[in-house]
Amino acid sequence: MLALTNNGKQTLIPNSWEEAGEVAWQLLRDLSRLPLSEGKLSALRRLSGLGKRDFRKLTPADLAALDVGTPWLSIGSPLTEPLRKVMRHKGKAYHWPDLQFIDGQALAFQYADEYFEDALGNDAATSIEATRNLVATLARPMQGLRRKPVTTREEIEYSGAKLISLAPEWSAQALMYWTGVKLSIADTYGEYLFPADTGGSMSTAPSFGWATVFRDVAAEGVFGDLAAVQAADFHDICQHLSTRVGRNNDERRAHEQAMSRQK
Repeated sequence: MLALTNNGKQTLIPNSWEEAGEVAWQLLRDLSRLPLSEGKLSALRRLSGLGKRDFRKLTPADLAALDVGTPWLSIGSPLTEPLRKVMRHKGKAYHWPDLQFIDGQALAFQYADEYFEDALGNDAATSIEATRNLVATLARPMQGLRRKPVTTREEIEYSGAKLISLAPEWSAQALMYWTGVKLSIADTYGEYLFPADTGGSMSTAPSFGWATVFRDVAAEGVFGDLAAVQAADFHDICQHLSTRVGRNNDERRAHEQAMSRQK
């Protein structure tokens, strides 16, 4: 962990968004609301705990060391879970998913993934709209004791249009969180299901065609029809697919070994 010493006082600089604790949201606001270099300097000062006068006394070498020592302090870095899980907008509360989308709905994953890719790979206007739709997919009002399930793309985009005045840090959180989710999914299930594919994308996370995957699962009938699959827990589906692929691999290896013994 990087340590900053000023006037005999030592401050430990966090190694991640998670370690930043309560100040993390203010750091994200600095990075989201200010121009790139100004936002990074503001975030570094906040992270250092120094006042403006003392921060201005830091040498270029000090600032360079802080910058190099905080590679995670960027809107492009992944989050393992949302920094804030309750979003309030125009008097209404919206609730974000948990760590690594552990409580996530399959259809919500499909739509979130599509909006995420649209946000990264299009012109500015399309990207902004796609990011709002990503937020609307992830941040849901409560329905009883759980987050309201996603039903249709039209419902998401209707909700997304209402977020036009949303503070930019929420959009940043959505992109960062989804990057983290995709990386986690690839790390957990990729050995069985999904080859990594960077392909020059702005994100290092892989890209999947989830609509096709869910249709294939529905054809098996294990979870029910397509609507039942889309309503199911996303991780339950991935675990089912991983188990199926693992068994198929075991059967193929056993067959190959049997064939080799017959030669």
